[in-house]
Order: sequence, then C-alpha cells, then structure tokens
Amino acid sequence: MMNMTPARYIRLHVFGVPTQTEFARLLGYEQPHVSRLERGAPFSSEAQTRIRRLAEQRGVPWDNNWFFEVPECPPQSCVV
Repeated sequence: MMNMTPARYIRLHVFGVPTQTEFARLLGYEQPHVSRLERGAPFSSEAQTRIRRLAEQRGVPWDNNWFFEVPECPPQSCVV
C-alpha cells in the first residue's frame, strides 16, 4: 500500500479526485508531475498557487499545512 503523502492526501481527501490523471488535468499539469508530488517531491510555489486556486474555485476549505503534513483525519471528519 502506498504511503499517504501530502499530495496524495490533497488529491484523495481534500478534492476527492480518484486518479492522478484527472487531478493533473484540473491543475494544468501532466500526470507524471502529480506522480512525482505523490512520491514526496516538494510542492513548487507554482503548484501551491494552482492548488489553492483550484480549492477556491471549487469552494473547498483550504489549509496550507496540507502542503507539508498529512492530518490525522480527513477534513470532512475533523472537528475544528
């Protein structure tokens, strides 16, 4: 089973996008770029901006900490 990296967490639990290809398309990247992020490559400032913009466009609550660490529970189930 693949480790839950910040990029994988963002794709699956924040945006609910099932595939790397679909997430890459939403961000304007190619699938290999998303794959590198999910294997632990750091987010560039451009990637962070694109992801924040996508969250804003979709009305998804955002936390910049997700770029650096995976929370213990998905955003929908965490009580703030």
